[in-house]
Amino acid sequence: MSEAGRHRRREPASGGAKSPRGSLVATRDAIARSPNNFFAVRIRLSELAGYEILSMIVEAVPENEIDQAASTDTFGRVMCSARNHHFVVDGPVQNGCPGEAINPAELFLSGVAACGVELVQVLAKSEGVPLNRIGVDIQGTIDRSRPVRPDVSLFNSVRLRFRMKGVSGEQGQRLLDLFKGR
Repeated sequence: MSEAGRHRRREPASGGAKSPRGSLVATRDAIARSPNNFFAVRIRLSELAGYEILSMIVEAVPENEIDQAASTDTFGRVMCSARNHHFVVDGPVQNGCPGEAINPAELFLSGVAACGVELVQVLAKSEGVPLNRIGVDIQGTIDRSRPVRPDVSLFNSVRLRFRMKGVSGEQGQRLLDLFKGR
């Protein structure tokens, strides 16, 4: 695994294309496939506000972990694939996109919330804490009057609210502390 450095500017994604031999060719920020190895840029979240949060990790990944996104015949509509799951993502109406399906910001926030639920469940199990149920509410705020950067839309803040059942206040706080330390 090699550290590729801090990613300060989000490059616009361009879709990959299949070569005649079936290997995947994509942007340097997405996925590159050679006959023997698969390489992908993994993005690790260290904080949840602004794009200074991103650090790119380049590592070999199995073929079944490669996710894809590609444009469709409808402007602003993207077909995404993760393993054998396929779903549609729409850009927002204010960008001239359909705005009918989940948008990229909602998908990002949902992914972070799902990660929080799953990770706290794993932590509770490893700590022997009797967590019966967990939910996470997540809210991302984009304040266009106070942009994090003038050239791209970024969240000014992201807030997570955890709800846990079956644990004491002390156990819940311990799980959150462990979560924050990851």
